[in-house]
Amino acid sequence: MLHLSTATGQWRIVAWWTLASLVGWAAGLALAGVLTGVLSRLDGLNEDRALIYAALLSLGIALGVAQWPVMRVYLPAAWRWVAVTIAGYLLAILVPVALSSVRLVGMEPLLFALMGAAVGLPQAWLLWQYYQGAALWVLASALTFLGFLWLVAHPVSSQGEMIVMGGILGALGALATGVTLAWLAQRPRAADGSVV
Repeated sequence: MLHLSTATGQWRIVAWWTLASLVGWAAGLALAGVLTGVLSRLDGLNEDRALIYAALLSLGIALGVAQWPVMRVYLPAAWRWVAVTIAGYLLAILVPVALSSVRLVGMEPLLFALMGAAVGLPQAWLLWQYYQGAALWVLASALTFLGFLWLVAHPVSSQGEMIVMGGILGALGALATGVTLAWLAQRPRAADGSVV
């Protein structure tokens, strides 16, 4: 694990994290388009309903893999980052399922924040093992998802536009988790789990 004490090092963390997240969001949304076509052929799933499930599953995989090279610096056995990211996105799928009977008009901020918090929960659990204050990751992850309210207000008209806008919004939203990661890098736990 790396402990950076300079402002330059902290901004480097944010920059690499944001770039990795841009790649992950764009790749995940591209994969979601393909997966949506497959899922929408199943009974009971139209394209709109299939898109949210396909997007969350694809984003979990793509972001976990894209962020893994960054997390190798901060976590031993960083492959676990891929696993907890996929788990977080699968957990996020449960949010709209659980709220499917609730009228959500006007409650989109709450829905997105809950989905982001669900994504961040398993990730924070992993980070907590190595860094103090990792619970803040859940809040940062929730903030990341609030950026997607822009897409609710300005729906995209093509898959290409969804990939570009989603990638940009994902990268902008990732600034919250990137800053949190830079902050956590300053607060490592000792090898025995105690506070340094």
